[in-house]
Amino acid sequence: MLLFIAGALILAKMKGNRLMPILKTKYLYPLAFIECIYIFLQLCVMVGNYGFVAYRKYLQIAYIVALLYPIFKFKLYPQAFAGSVMIFLGTAMNKVALFYNGGKMPVYPTLSKWTGYFNGEALTSGMDTLHVLGTSSTKLKILTDYIDTGWCVLSLGDILIHGFVFIIVYYTVKAMNLSLQEALEA
Repeated sequence: MLLFIAGALILAKMKGNRLMPILKTKYLYPLAFIECIYIFLQLCVMVGNYGFVAYRKYLQIAYIVALLYPIFKFKLYPQAFAGSVMIFLGTAMNKVALFYNGGKMPVYPTLSKWTGYFNGEALTSGMDTLHVLGTSSTKLKILTDYIDTGWCVLSLGDILIHGFVFIIVYYTVKAMNLSLQEALEA
């Protein structure tokens, strides 16, 4: 998610928004806290500690819950709806890939092998029961995990799902800047 949060902040800055207000308000603090936990889990995986992987599914829920505060505070309902559609489509894409690959998500690591994030042993030892190494017999490769950032391997569905965070962070920054501007003009 860090790439999507950073991307939203960079886009907001490029569009002329100030970023300092997000440090002075609490609207994105829960998201920052969840992201710190996620980074910790990623670091654990990189050093071979897979004990926390089972809790990964709770982080997905935590991300959405952390974004409810800015959604309701700034009335980002159209953006939340668009993000929800993206989550639905991304989840559907991932489910299709799982269905056609025997309930497993094939992974094609490239950069992650160099950074040390990818460990084939985790896939074969049963620590990760969802992912398998992609092979030539993999079906619908375009929907599998092949977009490698070096610390995670994403599918197109994952990108759509994470797009929700991108949208809400960007529009939160935009809304905070607009409310600051209105306060200065009043």
